Formats: sequence, structure tokens, C-alpha cells
Amino acid sequence: MQRRIIGYARVNHGGESSLNRQIAQLKAAGAVEVLVDMQAGQSTERTGLKRLMAMIESNQVETVMVTRVDRLSRSSTQLRQLLDVCRDKDALVQVLSQDLLLP
Repeated sequence: MQRRIIGYARVNHGGESSLNRQIAQLKAAGAVEVLVDMQAGQSTERTGLKRLMAMIESNQVETVMVTRVDRLSRSSTQLRQLLDVCRDKDALVQVLSQDLLLP
């Protein structure tokens, strides 16, 4: 299976216009699929995030793309864990707003 660029977009409840902007930015930057959550960033019980992690674990992801780093998590501990999994699976994390590409 070919590894892909997967976008991840997240907003709190009721942020549909922000969500649509994130999805458009991610697709314009090359994401072939965008996973979405409409939940607080502190929660690890996010359906889209769980699917993203499963895809990373099964080596389906070349790059995780987000518009801002806080879309992945507002917790530095949770963010570190996600980055560690990405590193272990040779998946990059690209943050569009900061022009970052993290190994």
C-alpha cells in the first residue's frame, strides 16, 4: 500500500466555517484525505484522531498535515506522544501556518 499525505482538521463544537477553511487549505497543500473532529483538543477520544493514529501505525501515512499545531492537540504531552509515533513510523508532520516539517 502506498503511503499518503493525510490532513487532520479539528474545531470545537460549532466552528463549521473554520473547519471548512482548514479542509480547503489542507487539500490545496496536497492532502489526499482529510480526517475531521469537532471536539476539544484536550480529548484523546476523538474519532478522527484515533483513525489517524491507526493509519500511522499501519504505515499508511507519509505525512500528517495540519493547518496549526494545536489542531493535533492542546496538550504538550499528547502532542509529544503523537510525534513519537510518527517518528517511529517514519511519518512526517507538516504544519502549514508555521511552515514546519517535523521528522
